[in-house]
Amino acid sequence: MPASPTFSLTMVLNMSAIHRFGRLAWLVGALMVAVSMALSNFGMSLGQFILLGGFLLSEDLQERLRRTIRHPLFLLPAGLYAIHLAGMWNTENLAFGLHDLRVKLPLVLLPALFAGAPHGMTQRYPLLLQAVVAGTLLATGYGFFSALSGNIAWSDYREFSPFISHIRLSLLIVFSICVLADGIRKQQSVIIQLLNGILAFWFLAYLVLLGSLTGLAILGLLLLLVLIRTVFVSRNYVLRISAAALAVICLACAAFTVHQVLLAPLKPGLPDASILQVQTPRGYPYSHDMNRVDMEQGRYVWVNYSEVEIDSAWKIRSDVLLWKSDAAGNIRLATLLRYLTWMGYSKDADGISKLTATDIRNIEQGFATPEHASSRARIGLRLRELAREVRIYKLTGWANGHTFAQRMEYRKAALDIIQRHPLSGVGTGDLPAAYAATYDRIGSSLFPELRLRAHNQYLSLAVANGVPAALFLIALLIWFGIRVLSHQHLPGMAFLVIVACSFLAEDTLETQAGVTFFCFLYSLFGFAERKKSP
Repeated sequence: MPASPTFSLTMVLNMSAIHRFGRLAWLVGALMVAVSMALSNFGMSLGQFILLGGFLLSEDLQERLRRTIRHPLFLLPAGLYAIHLAGMWNTENLAFGLHDLRVKLPLVLLPALFAGAPHGMTQRYPLLLQAVVAGTLLATGYGFFSALSGNIAWSDYREFSPFISHIRLSLLIVFSICVLADGIRKQQSVIIQLLNGILAFWFLAYLVLLGSLTGLAILGLLLLLVLIRTVFVSRNYVLRISAAALAVICLACAAFTVHQVLLAPLKPGLPDASILQVQTPRGYPYSHDMNRVDMEQGRYVWVNYSEVEIDSAWKIRSDVLLWKSDAAGNIRLATLLRYLTWMGYSKDADGISKLTATDIRNIEQGFATPEHASSRARIGLRLRELAREVRIYKLTGWANGHTFAQRMEYRKAALDIIQRHPLSGVGTGDLPAAYAATYDRIGSSLFPELRLRAHNQYLSLAVANGVPAALFLIALLIWFGIRVLSHQHLPGMAFLVIVACSFLAEDTLETQAGVTFFCFLYSLFGFAERKKSP
């Protein structure tokens, strides 16, 4: 018996309502992921589930699925996931391998959900970009007002990223600045341009407050690329000359920074006997550790110090024991010696007597110099600390507690594994065992709890799945770059630079936050409609 017209109309209306709900759910899920990237791992996960629901409930599901599986910007990340899946064949640690595959599911899920997005969703991409900026603004605003209210210390830059890692937040800040700059370029309204400029300045100031050398370096690289592009593209002669001059200044500043951080700290090396003193004014002998190369303000830390006088004089000024570790794991005696050396005081009872109550409190709290206790000059302090790490690592091989030195050890271990397994890698699940054995083999100075993975996505992929897998990732980025360049999506080009650089400094695809950051923005720009620049 044929269905009645009324029944058929009801079914059509119901399906139409479901499809409208599906499109709404897709948009809500995408907005939730965009906002949550700076705020919440749970929000990112929930947003992806809502996205999936909206994808399945929207109209023309079969057609959208066919479109998805043929799209190269879905096939490429899916191929990267397939490489990890294939890496399970020679894996002994099945549990770790399955965990890694679960973390990397967004490599397949998000590109598919964008490639087969419901009709009309590509027009919502500017809104999604604004949602990323809004989430980043909320995260930075919360961090700033937490510092104002005293909930976090101004001197601890990591605390200024309360929800995600400070490195990930710095990348989102740089990306947000690029989105706002593109908005200034496109907008005709002076008010909106002014608002974008104010927000961009806020993000830049917060990046400095965060003390993110990675974020500032990437932002500087992006600025340099814009200046170079202006030199070759602009028809305004004055603008081209100005851009060229600024580009030269940027390169000179970069060269000077590299020299000061990587080269200058290596000279001089070990202490010279001519600077050593024999005894204090009170007749106690000075100690000298000629194997320690630490310096503050050009002065050696571990020479001309009297443990006897320092210990007795310190007990008069403070109840905190010098021979116990502070919250950062540093012996307070080392902190005190660095502080005295920085101040230029003698490292004996006379030097202790010159310390103010503020100085004593700083040392008790683990601040190695007055700069460490201050919220000012954070970038300069980070650069000087980096130079200090380079000096100690290059001259002694000691890496523990030093971020840069530890990363050098991570890369050394990764390259050793790659040389032994260049084609197939060690397998998706066997990374922990491979690294543990390699650190022992190369005689690394790192403590066992600090022996981590490469902190370099290209190397991590090569370790797990071989050099061809790393080359596949590079090819994926090149393909993506060609696409966003042809579509003239300037924020997309900026994202490519940001993510390619982040892969050099982080295992971006090894965490939920990192892989979502990459896959969401990759999908957003990869499937955006072609739009010519005005």
